[in-house]
Amino acid sequence: MPMILSGGGGYEKNPDAYELFFKSVDRTKPVLYICFANLPDTFVASYGKFTAMMASHGIYCTRLCNDISVFDEFFPDGIGGIYCAGGNTFRLLKILKESGGDKKIIDFVRNGGAYIGSSAGAIIAGSDIQPITFMDANAVVLKDTSGLDMMRGYATIAHYGDAATELKNSEWYASTEALASDYPRLIALSEEAAIVIDGDHASVLGADTLVYENGEKRIIPNGGLLF
Repeated sequence: MPMILSGGGGYEKNPDAYELFFKSVDRTKPVLYICFANLPDTFVASYGKFTAMMASHGIYCTRLCNDISVFDEFFPDGIGGIYCAGGNTFRLLKILKESGGDKKIIDFVRNGGAYIGSSAGAIIAGSDIQPITFMDANAVVLKDTSGLDMMRGYATIAHYGDAATELKNSEWYASTEALASDYPRLIALSEEAAIVIDGDHASVLGADTLVYENGEKRIIPNGGLLF
């Protein structure tokens, strides 16, 4: 089953990525909704939107992961998939590292579980989350920013080119260019694009995607292989 890393636009921006997730989950078991990228006072509301989306696609069994104690009960064979929501990437990774949830996600995916990460939930799958510092504040003072490293050394950013104004987009483009000199493998994911990791291969789904390798740019077309 795939690991799907979405640039953050939700179903409306990249329906193909979400439809792949819906098709891949085990509907006989609950789909885990991880919302640690946001503050606790938003958990219930965001979970409500999630359950409504899942129900509209025929998936009625879900579970809210709103406390690290959930990971003490986490048995990969007992869940049908993982949805890791967006928000502050540093907050999400800090909680996952401190709870051991990061390792359990890795084990789940490597054992064939279906995973979709939106924005922060996608960025944590890369080699390092530090590149997203141009739009996320490290308010939790996370020291170790290394990610789950599920993409052969690639790091990724999200929402590329999707700022509210062209002036802000220009600033983001310049930031990405600068970051590419520090991170030899960097993916610039737009909200319309996702990376799909399936076994030993990864491909682009939804929209052509800009990738930097040792400072050199290349465009991977929709459906093309990343590796």
